[in-house]
Amino acid sequence: MAFSPDGKTLALGDQGHHVRLYELASGHTTMLDDGTIVNSVAFSSDGKSLAFGDYAGHVVLYNRASGHKTTIDDGSQVNLVAFSPDGKTLAFGDYGYHVRLYDLATKHTTTLNDGSAVFSVAFSADGKTVASGDAAGQIVLYDRASGQTTTIDEGSGVESVAFSPDGKTLASGNDAGQVVLYNRASGHPTAISDWSNTSGTLVYMVAFSPDGRTLAAGNGLGHLVLLKAPLWTSSFAQLKSQLCRELGGLNMTRSQWASYVPDQPYRQTCP
Repeated sequence: MAFSPDGKTLALGDQGHHVRLYELASGHTTMLDDGTIVNSVAFSSDGKSLAFGDYAGHVVLYNRASGHKTTIDDGSQVNLVAFSPDGKTLAFGDYGYHVRLYDLATKHTTTLNDGSAVFSVAFSADGKTVASGDAAGQIVLYDRASGQTTTIDEGSGVESVAFSPDGKTLASGNDAGQVVLYNRASGHPTAISDWSNTSGTLVYMVAFSPDGRTLAAGNGLGHLVLLKAPLWTSSFAQLKSQLCRELGGLNMTRSQWASYVPDQPYRQTCP
């Protein structure tokens, strides 16, 4: 499900072959018949369009003003759809080992081969990078300007990926029951929340709050966990005492600093 940008409408896709648009103020529901199981829904940034991907391998673009629907045939089950921040591009990942970027103006599709079923896709806030997570446990970062890709091997199927609003952190949820936070510049993990000691804890979805200070994660047990005031948003001054305590009074080595804080000059973490 997804909220419209103005927060007035909630879109829901279901296993009954429908997408429902629920108006929160009036309670009125508009029902769209898709014909098969709907896996994902997303609003454009201006709220004028709704996209949904389905089990039969279709992506449908719905114009909310005219009611017109345009169908894109992907050919393989579409697991997730996402609009770019400027609303000009639609990304979708499928079971056919592809991420596709569809230009809404030109109707041109750019296909990125992944090598495994793609479970999730997400745009960075500036729209310059697309991240995808796949069944083989890899996160692929695609630079739209250069066409270059960077691969992070997570080791367990990646169900969901999300960029922080400032673009500096990438979060993932995986089949091992972990939420992993990565420094986008270095690709190194900076934090891990581990539920792997409990069965059924696949992490299906992760999402940042608009201010980037809270990360929500939902797992296979029906639990929603909110990671509040996370370390990755804190200033160095706020972190210094905690880092010193956790490091046992020792400073980080320059090698450690280069690995985990590559975008900052070296500083001592203890007096």
